[in-house]
Amino acid sequence: MVAVEDDELAGLQDRLHAARKALGEAYDRRDARAEEIAAAEAVVGGVVRPELLVAFSAAERAVLAAEAEMKDAEYALAVATEGVVSAPRRTMG
Repeated sequence: MVAVEDDELAGLQDRLHAARKALGEAYDRRDARAEEIAAAEAVVGGVVRPELLVAFSAAERAVLAAEAEMKDAEYALAVATEGVVSAPRRTMG
């Protein structure tokens, strides 16, 4: 098994960090649209503007994409670190 270079590992960790941040932001956008829909339903008696529903749908798709990216980043990091952990150690002598 090939050992992972430190810079490659750092890149994978950065990718995972960015994916987690993007997922949090996507959740925030989706939750904000959901709150807007709930407020519109309460004020207007259940009538929600179509563009608000479209925005919520787009936000939900962004969440799904961000979740997939985070899972891919977690998997890539797990595979890379498994290779480091399971690589045989070389001894001098």
